[in-house]
Amino acid sequence: MPPVDMPTEIHIGTRNAFKQSRQYVYLWNHTLNIFVCDQTTADGFHGEKMVIVIADSASGQWYVAVEGAMTAHGFVGRRAAFRSQEEFWSAGWHDWQVNRSNDSGEPDWDTQDDSQLSAESRVPLGTVTVALDDQLRQLALTD
Repeated sequence: MPPVDMPTEIHIGTRNAFKQSRQYVYLWNHTLNIFVCDQTTADGFHGEKMVIVIADSASGQWYVAVEGAMTAHGFVGRRAAFRSQEEFWSAGWHDWQVNRSNDSGEPDWDTQDDSQLSAESRVPLGTVTVALDDQLRQLALTD
């Protein structure tokens, strides 16, 4: 599979989040090969970050925004916050599922209620790209 050109900066949020300047700003971390956001959800802990990683499940491949801590050894995830199967790095609107569980246990991706949202991805003009290969596996966290 050919490499995917990923922007090194992506802003993701709802229409209201952008109006209030509360969108999530993800920056590409060249050392860890992940997108890192300094902001978390209301369920995040002080000092935590949010990163986007790949997770495989019975329903396919997902891009998952995970809250957790940066350590000397890399990122340690604590709680999945959002997930999408869409190319979130492309400018435009994308559907995301929201983890209904606010603790660090198994995520609750129940889609029967208001746990889905549409969020816009914006890529600032002049943002450089990084080529990711191996079907974006560089986004996958490994132990």
